[in-house]
Amino acid sequence: MKWREPWRQSVTRQGVPPNAWRRTLRGFLTWYGILAVLMIIYALVGRISFQDLPGRLLETSAFAAALSIVLYLVWYLSPRKIDSGPRGIVVTKSDEILLIPWQAIASFRVSRAILPGVLSLRLHSGEEHTLALASSVRADEITRELAEMTGAQA
Repeated sequence: MKWREPWRQSVTRQGVPPNAWRRTLRGFLTWYGILAVLMIIYALVGRISFQDLPGRLLETSAFAAALSIVLYLVWYLSPRKIDSGPRGIVVTKSDEILLIPWQAIASFRVSRAILPGVLSLRLHSGEEHTLALASSVRADEITRELAEMTGAQA
């Protein structure tokens, strides 16, 4: 099984993540550090004067803030991709990967009541993961693979 969640369901369901500011701040600090080091190196080799360095660092902070916000938006707007492998179900969103091992799945349910469809996975730990199905996904193939790999029934 392999599909990409429909973009609208992938974005609307996640809402605003609680760590949005932390992710943006971490991106800002990373980019500001890299760009500030480059400005200092340019000042040391004589490409810019040391008197211009504070103004350039201020411009660098604005550029780093804009860059971190743009990269956060790219991460936020990217849909999740679902794939199955020999060890379990892999859910990828931009730079994050979630592995749901086959042995951890206690039960599953495929529902087409909400279009385009939903795959609900309940784990032995009590967690529940809901994955939106693409319109091209065949629910019977997913049900067959999940039943074969987990031994659970739909």
